[in-house]
Amino acid sequence: MPTSALPPAVLVTGLAAAVAASLLGVFVILRRMALVSDALSHVALPGLGLALLWRRDPFVGALVFLLVAVWIVYVLEHRTRLAAESIVGVLFTTALALGALVTPSESLLEGLFGDIGKIHPSDAWVALGGSALVVLTLLGLFRPIARTTLAPDLAQSEGVPVRLAEGAYLVLLALTVAIGIKVIGTLLMGALIILPAATAKNLSGDLRSMVGVSVGVGVLATAAGLTLAALRHWPPGPPVVLTSAFIFLVTLARARSGV
Repeated sequence: MPTSALPPAVLVTGLAAAVAASLLGVFVILRRMALVSDALSHVALPGLGLALLWRRDPFVGALVFLLVAVWIVYVLEHRTRLAAESIVGVLFTTALALGALVTPSESLLEGLFGDIGKIHPSDAWVALGGSALVVLTLLGLFRPIARTTLAPDLAQSEGVPVRLAEGAYLVLLALTVAIGIKVIGTLLMGALIILPAATAKNLSGDLRSMVGVSVGVGVLATAAGLTLAALRHWPPGPPVVLTSAFIFLVTLARARSGV
């Protein structure tokens, strides 16, 4: 691939993943589940590894493992005294060990950090469809998810279907992680969810503006990071995340200075 070329499929896939991740990330940050979402992204590695081993679509393998993981989290959180952080922590360490064993050694770096060369036009269509599903579902359930995020006890007393909203949120989180796996990789996908939303929190005074800023930052960081990765022949995950982290640090400095 020429050093100056960024294939359209790569850009479309990355931007679709960025929109879904940064939008959902707002609720992740407000729910104080940043570490949970980051750890959950690693659960996709065994599914990704098995799909590569059996020559299947990595997206499907990752999504299956992620959906099983969020179902386990949902069930155990409501039937035991374990917090979501503890459950995901156990799943994360187990999945990472299993993924390292089943993922072909030549594909391990691809699974961890993404690979521009392995993204095809079909991946762009899958990412567009998945991202559209995440965005439309979030917009449709915006009020109940927002209420259960900001005031869960009050939402329950008002008759908001709290468990349904929580379940939908976890499923959307699994789908979002699966969408971005090929671009960002399992090791860094959580950062694409966390960093734009954390940046938006530095700059926004209300939920709606936080959503807009988060999506804007996610799209900007992803486009810049993917371009840099194509120019330098780097795995796409690190430059995308580092670009997003740089923007976060700039806004953090502005927030602290009161500018």
